[in-house]
Amino acid sequence: MADSPTDRAASVRSRLSKLSRATGQPFELVLTPPDALTPAFAEDAIKQRQWAAFAADVPGAPARLREVVESLAAFLMDAAADARDLEAKP
Repeated sequence: MADSPTDRAASVRSRLSKLSRATGQPFELVLTPPDALTPAFAEDAIKQRQWAAFAADVPGAPARLREVVESLAAFLMDAAADARDLEAKP
């Protein structure tokens, strides 16, 4: 049976705590967006052409890749922050 997200989060916190004690340096979980959710990805000319080719076949798809990336980043990173905050509560 797979560990629950709560169990995995506790395990990560435990390992970070051990690492922190061993090195004398503080460690914390930081939310970093994946490359596909960054402005650099949205501005990449190749990715823009790929999106335009895909979106041309999808009715109602946003015309600009930037719109998609910004929407996804806002939704997913907010959800990830909420999850992190839930896991941080005792």
